[in-house]
Amino acid sequence: MRRLPPLRALAFSAALIAGAVALAAPRAMAQAAESSKADQYTTVTFQTYAERTVPRDRLYAQLRAEVTDTDAGRVQAEINRRMAKAIEAAKRSPQVKVQTGSYNIHNWMDPQKQMQWRGQQFISVHAAEFDAVLGIVREMQAAGLLMSGMYFDLLPETRAKLEAEVEAEAMARAVERARALAKAGGTTVAQIRAVRVGSGGIPHPRMMMAAPMAMAKSAEAMPAPQSEAGDQTLRVSVDVEVWLAPIK
Repeated sequence: MRRLPPLRALAFSAALIAGAVALAAPRAMAQAAESSKADQYTTVTFQTYAERTVPRDRLYAQLRAEVTDTDAGRVQAEINRRMAKAIEAAKRSPQVKVQTGSYNIHNWMDPQKQMQWRGQQFISVHAAEFDAVLGIVREMQAAGLLMSGMYFDLLPETRAKLEAEVEAEAMARAVERARALAKAGGTTVAQIRAVRVGSGGIPHPRMMMAAPMAMAKSAEAMPAPQSEAGDQTLRVSVDVEVWLAPIK
């Protein structure tokens, strides 16, 4: 590496220092001005919140076709047969959305040293019409599918709208409380310095797992699952820092 002559190196270092000072000076001046300004006010911090409870408006269910046999071909053929019936049943209800999931098959050696194969494929259905979903689930169970789980949730549109409304309500309460605190202390709100909105959002319910059930011989022999949607609550908290000034 080429070295600079001593005088040139010294000049270069001085230029670097001068540049750093020039860059830091405005920031330091701004911080000093901010600190001086803060000394003129009373700082108050507080927390407020808002919450809303609404009924869940969508039912989700997941089922699976699961087959065990000594022949891999028979396993896959039976899974395909059951899934075809399940999809056919779901498509009879236009309001019910259907989606197939993972399909896997694996083997192992049983205690009698015989190769066994097990395969499964998942299928999910959901709709705002709960009875339609429960009816489809009943048909799928009668066709040989096993229930993997079921839960109620909110439509994405409902969820987004609710979150926006509750956040706005929490902010309005924060402003109202800041003014009330200022009035109680004989001051006025000079500035809302900082706002931090805290919300875990609306939690997605976990899938309620169901134990395997014996396959019914017909749809009439399989009663529909029973369920209650219940309500969903969203809570939003707001942490606020306010500057209060004397009334002039």
